[in-house]
Amino acid sequence: MKGGKAVPKTEDTELTKAAPINSLAGLDDEIFVEFFEAVYDAVLITERDGRIIRTNGRAKDFFECTEETFCSINVLQLIEGADDEVLQATAAHLRKERHVFIEGFCKKFDSEFFPADITVNLLHVGKKAKLCFFIRNITLRNETEVKLANAREQLLQTAHSAGMAEIATAVLHDIGNVLNSVNVSCGVILEHLNKSKVHMLMKVDAMLHRSKDVSSLLTEDPKGKKFPELLHRITQEVCTERAAVLSEATNLRNNINAIKDVISTQQTYAKAEFFIEEFELTNVIEDALSIHATNAPYLQIDRSYGETPAVRTQRAKLVMILMNILANARDAVSGNPVDQRHVLIDTGMEDENVFISITDNGEGISTDNLTKIFTHGFTTKPDGHGFGLHTCANLVTEMGGRLIVESEGQGCGASFTLVFPAIPPEKSA
Repeated sequence: MKGGKAVPKTEDTELTKAAPINSLAGLDDEIFVEFFEAVYDAVLITERDGRIIRTNGRAKDFFECTEETFCSINVLQLIEGADDEVLQATAAHLRKERHVFIEGFCKKFDSEFFPADITVNLLHVGKKAKLCFFIRNITLRNETEVKLANAREQLLQTAHSAGMAEIATAVLHDIGNVLNSVNVSCGVILEHLNKSKVHMLMKVDAMLHRSKDVSSLLTEDPKGKKFPELLHRITQEVCTERAAVLSEATNLRNNINAIKDVISTQQTYAKAEFFIEEFELTNVIEDALSIHATNAPYLQIDRSYGETPAVRTQRAKLVMILMNILANARDAVSGNPVDQRHVLIDTGMEDENVFISITDNGEGISTDNLTKIFTHGFTTKPDGHGFGLHTCANLVTEMGGRLIVESEGQGCGASFTLVFPAIPPEKSA
């Protein structure tokens, strides 16, 4: 009964026709009084018309008034939106039900309202039927629910921010690795230029320009006679240098393009809203791999893409999940020899769902940790924060799917499988 009538109107009936519920000889029965005062809720016993005839101590505390005051008022004055029509409909309903439950607001005598759960029962005293109202103040419960909702929202925002920070860290790591290659290429080019034989060609050119008789210089001068052989040697050296500089310049250009691709891909997903769109699953997987392309230069990525329909879900969210799992796989195999770091990406259909499985041959996960792996704050990394996989599990759940982890134990690698509908439920859209 929140701000209005919570029970539909029904025909009025005699309460005395209802089946008696543990009839008591009188309201002052000793057992009744003990029970009456021990009840946690505020209890108000009323006549059929709502006039209060008895209350317990809890009611006096809730409504902050005396029993004498209670006995001079009607229960309808204490419940927001209640009137005689609602009271009679409730009474009629009690012919079929043991109790009527109402959620609404009650009013203290100082006019302050509080949220309440109200249960109305029949109470038979001899041959007379009374109404018994059990009222529970749920202010604290509501406040706790609000705090929990706010805490959950804050946790999701924190986890999301941490996930985005992790992606940004991965991107910076990728760019850093590429910049190392750029630096190497620049160093090689500078080294070739510093050791270039062009200065010898410049000396020959200067001697030719100083000579008044070039033919005599080439045929009679001892140094001039060496010019043809010297020019041949210089030409060979310059051609070798040119080929080396061109090779490093090509590497330099490719590495710069790689940086541009990483930044471009990340910008695409950084700007993407979490709306549902249709796309090819393999394209998104390749996007995630391109962001991590240089993050682990010795990581062998094996692909086993099965036939899947076009997926209709949140692309940016899926990339975040894949990047996190790929980063974990990279870390898991980092202890292996460089030629034994493998990650297999497998896709396919499971019933009506699409799955992506990412399996590594890394350090594996112990049985104890398998049950904690998606718990918020749990991590086995010295510098980890425990947000990554917890966030991934939440995101997959929001997509209408699930995230499964499997491992045979330490040293046996691990497999993370995303299973989600190819076409999400309407409510997700």
